[in-house]
Amino acid sequence: MTDKELLDKINVLYGDIDFSREDFENELHAKITMFFLNNPDHKVVLSKGQYRRLHDGWPHTWSPWDWIADVMVKKKMNRYIKWVD
Repeated sequence: MTDKELLDKINVLYGDIDFSREDFENELHAKITMFFLNNPDHKVVLSKGQYRRLHDGWPHTWSPWDWIADVMVKKKMNRYIKWVD
């Protein structure tokens, strides 16, 4: 599944994430963790190139699903990530 599909599933299963809150990354991490505890055989397909571009030092507009990759990498959730390109 893609990062956007994961975000959609999390929002349906556990409620929408309010990205305007300062601590939204903690909430997002908790909901990602809950999803993978219930679905350990799933993986999220993430693009190495897209992830690098978000952190290349230039200003970017982040979509809500970009935060999926950022939180999963920061929290070392590597067993649930399938990197491409």
